[in-house]
Amino acid sequence: MSSQSYKPFFLWKHLNKLRWLSLSLVFSMIVIIPFLHVYQTYVASHAYDLLSSSEKQLYNIVYFFTSPFTNDPAVDLDVIKGNTWSGTFGDLKLSDPLAIAGHLAASSTIYWSFILSALIPVILTALLGRFFCGWICPATFIYELNSNFGSWLHWLGFRFSHKRLN
Repeated sequence: MSSQSYKPFFLWKHLNKLRWLSLSLVFSMIVIIPFLHVYQTYVASHAYDLLSSSEKQLYNIVYFFTSPFTNDPAVDLDVIKGNTWSGTFGDLKLSDPLAIAGHLAASSTIYWSFILSALIPVILTALLGRFFCGWICPATFIYELNSNFGSWLHWLGFRFSHKRLN
């Protein structure tokens, strides 16, 4: 049999690139969303004149990047909201299943909407294997960046000891 018969998915050789793209997008969103929220708050309160010069710089930078996509940031940026554990993208709400497990362990109350928001990652993980950890979790992105950076430094000739902390 040819090796092609083992790879039915036409993007098989590009899956790791797609995974890195997915992880990069998730990590970028975690960094970008707080800036969008601050900018949206400034716009909604019409407080540009009250900002310090450094805050005006932040405002201007975010304005530069968002102006091609939105006419009314005070309303339009509500489409994207979130934090490290949960996100809202339009009508789609997603949550980290581990955050829900932590909430259930620490609280005596059950919020079904919070639990239901983790169904998409849980179902995709059940169907596809390590989907959440491999394709969505930002910690994976940071761990792999660290490993790749270490390999790159090793390739450049930097040698580090491998001492273990006990």
